[in-house]
Amino acid sequence: MHRTGQLFFDETITARVGALSPYSTNTVTRTTLAQDSIYDDGGAASGLLTLTALGSSPSAGHAGTLTLGIEQS
Repeated sequence: MHRTGQLFFDETITARVGALSPYSTNTVTRTTLAQDSIYDDGGAASGLLTLTALGSSPSAGHAGTLTLGIEQS
């Protein structure tokens, strides 16, 4: 059995990290969660990671967690 999934990141944190180098030089237009045809605004149940800052600055990084359940049928 094979399944494909997608994980999503909070928009506020994505914007803060996106302002840092090397991401700030990206010229590709981002698809926001509001624009994403797969994300259904269901929070963690829809793949939105719970992010915890690893320091006081976005450059310190974040840890992401998500609980997954897999039904084999």
